Amino acid sequence: MQDYQITEDKLDEHVEKISVGLKPEFEPKLERVHVCDFYDALVEEFPGIFETLIHSPTECQIRKTFVFPGKMDIESVILICQRGGMDFVIPRRFALVQENTALEDTQEIAAGCIKLIRKHFPTKRIYGLGHINEYIFGLEEHNGPEFIASRFTKITVQGQDEEISVRVNRPDNDYNKIIDLKPVVEFQAGQEGVTRWGMKVSVDFNNRDTTRDLTLDDVRLIIEKSGQFNRDELYAFLNATETWQG
Repeated sequence: MQDYQITEDKLDEHVEKISVGLKPEFEPKLERVHVCDFYDALVEEFPGIFETLIHSPTECQIRKTFVFPGKMDIESVILICQRGGMDFVIPRRFALVQENTALEDTQEIAAGCIKLIRKHFPTKRIYGLGHINEYIFGLEEHNGPEFIASRFTKITVQGQDEEISVRVNRPDNDYNKIIDLKPVVEFQAGQEGVTRWGMKVSVDFNNRDTTRDLTLDDVRLIIEKSGQFNRDELYAFLNATETWQG
């Protein structure tokens, strides 16, 4: 089990998120007109990403249906607006069909969305931005809880139903770099009812200083640094190598 390497070719699912913290807090019910104008602007700017608007008193969502000919259609939430701010969701790979999407570059999406937030919600301050990558890696024949326990802890898992999760934050002066791990049960693509263990890895890279209004350059730098961390350091951590510096 210790020899099993987590690599990109074992990646079954990948979702990116851009989490935007706003103050004053977002009020979906009171800001309905602004939300509708914001939605229209998003569709005009990114017609291949934002499709259907769903509005409720507590939040609003924009959804998109991904079509995979010969396989299945998958509906996904692309934007969630609620009191704390907005979460932009960018699916990159779906485990159910083992297919990648062809959405635009993250920097391009983030820059366009931040500009539209500034335009349609001019009184709000962007105090926080998190670039979140959520991965699911297949573990083949390995048991999920046992794999995480043996590689990342000194805990001995007693049975298959035992639950375990691991959280690590290696912050520097500017950013939190939070890694969350937990086992998940995956359905095998194209094999109805067949499951196997996987490991869900969530990497939340966000700014620590929340006292000022973030600029577009700040946003770009957070996403750039986050991308470097995911490329250069994440796999060293997942494979428990001594080269990981955090």
